[in-house]
Amino acid sequence: MLDARWLDVYPQVQAQARRYAAAVTGDPSDGDDALHDVYLRLLARPPRAQPGDNPGGLVWQATRRRILDIMRYRARRPSITIPPEWTSGAIAGRSRAEAESRVPPALIDPEMPDELVLARDEHRRVREALARLPAHHRQALVEHYWEGRRMSGDPTFKSRVQRARRQFRAHWEPLVA
Repeated sequence: MLDARWLDVYPQVQAQARRYAAAVTGDPSDGDDALHDVYLRLLARPPRAQPGDNPGGLVWQATRRRILDIMRYRARRPSITIPPEWTSGAIAGRSRAEAESRVPPALIDPEMPDELVLARDEHRRVREALARLPAHHRQALVEHYWEGRRMSGDPTFKSRVQRARRQFRAHWEPLVA
């Protein structure tokens, strides 16, 4: 059972953690996440309280270290941002014709060779099919095909890419039919 002294410091450490996380990571909710992680560890393995313990200081130090861990994790694992124009048509529920009509006429060159027109159309359909995938599957395909990440040695990544391929095919076939 966790001693009440550890629970009493929660509001003070939470405010401090939110300020620190906002300054370090730019997102105050990272402070809440870190503090929750610390309290989950405290609940799983309650410390033996000594009369001279400073629960607020100990919880704050553990929370601060956890915020720095979150920051380090994000630095090692860069995220891929999908441009909003890739997802705007698919998310808003627009039809294919409506998505095509959003291309400004100034971008359509009447003297462009047919091969380039077909390649541009296919590129647009690939982006539309990718936009319909869940974020983790889209991420896996981008890492594998565009960034060159190999599937060997990582069975989790390999299975994620395979599932993403199946989902991509399911979204691709209606677009080319």
